Amino acid sequence: MKKYLKITIALIFVTLSFPLSFAFSQPLPSKDNLVRELTLKASLLLKVTRKIKWPKDVSTNSNNLILCFQENDYFRGIIDLAIRHPQISMDWEVRENVSLESTKNCHILFLDSNQEKRLEETIAYVKNYPVLTVGDTEGFTEKGVLINFMVIDNRLRFKVQKEATETSSLQIDDGLLSLAIR
Repeated sequence: MKKYLKITIALIFVTLSFPLSFAFSQPLPSKDNLVRELTLKASLLLKVTRKIKWPKDVSTNSNNLILCFQENDYFRGIIDLAIRHPQISMDWEVRENVSLESTKNCHILFLDSNQEKRLEETIAYVKNYPVLTVGDTEGFTEKGVLINFMVIDNRLRFKVQKEATETSSLQIDDGLLSLAIR
């Protein structure tokens, strides 16, 4: 377990030290792929959120962003390590087991394959609120998730749901959109 913790901390430091475009273009290492993939996703999620602007009327108490999971998520432990990194300029609050009604209080809602059965209902509900939905499951952008991480040719990439971003009250940086898979 200590080995994975050291690897995770090292990867978080490395991915946070490089520009966003460089981080998304790097191949995923083959050894300990799952831990490394999750670590890269965590680091890149934090970078992506720097390129999002929430409406002025949305409370971000002293730069505090709320990241929510609807269940106990496998991604949570690595996110906890990433948000404690000294290069992170935002304060983060991570919430688990968030009810559908409580998702409106989140800035970011992470949706994984476990939420696929209720994805449609969740997206229909949060689209009325300034909530950035982020997933890591193939086909989620077609179902309304705003940003979806995926591994293509052993590289971590992301796709942006253009129609959803146009109707959302969130402003997504053009530079971020230019890095997305079309």
